[in-house]
Amino acid sequence: MYSVKEFTEEELKWTKPFDKSETIVFVSDKNEFDTIVFKKSTLSDETVNDLERGFYKSNYLVVPYEFSKGSFHQFDFDGNTPSEQYLITIEKSSAGFGGLGINFFGLLVDQDDIKNASKMDTKTYRFNKENLSRFNTANDISYFTFNTDIGIVNYTDGRNVKWARK
Repeated sequence: MYSVKEFTEEELKWTKPFDKSETIVFVSDKNEFDTIVFKKSTLSDETVNDLERGFYKSNYLVVPYEFSKGSFHQFDFDGNTPSEQYLITIEKSSAGFGGLGINFFGLLVDQDDIKNASKMDTKTYRFNKENLSRFNTANDISYFTFNTDIGIVNYTDGRNVKWARK
C-alpha cells in the first residue's frame, strides 16, 4: 500500500562499521577510559494510519550505543540506569520525509553537516561543534572523527581532553 524508497549506498556507508556489535575502549590523554558498546545496526518500520498524523510508512535503520559501567562518560538520565542512544539514525518515509543523522554525546549532525564536514580522506570525516548547522548544547564533546570503515576514531570532550581508540 505504501511505497518507501530503499536506503542509498551513500546512507548505508555510515552503518557499515556496525554490521555486528562491538565494544571499543577509548583512552584519554589523562589515562581515563570510556568503554562504548556499539550495537549491530537494526532495521524497523512503522505504519501510520491516523487522521491527525497522516497515512504513511517509515523505515528506520539505527545504530544503538551505550557506555559501559565504569566509563568516564555516561548517559545516566535517571541517576542509576545507563541509557542507550542512537549513534546513527536513517529514516525513509512513503510521505517523502526522513534523512540521515548522527548523534554522538548529544552532538547532533544532520545531512547538511555531513556534506559540509571536514574530510580528512575519502572515508574519514571530522565533525566540529562550532561548524554544525544545528544548535548544539552538548557540552560533553567538542568534536569527533568518524571513519566509514571503523566508526568513531577519536573525540575531544568539553574539558578539551582528547580520546582515542585503544
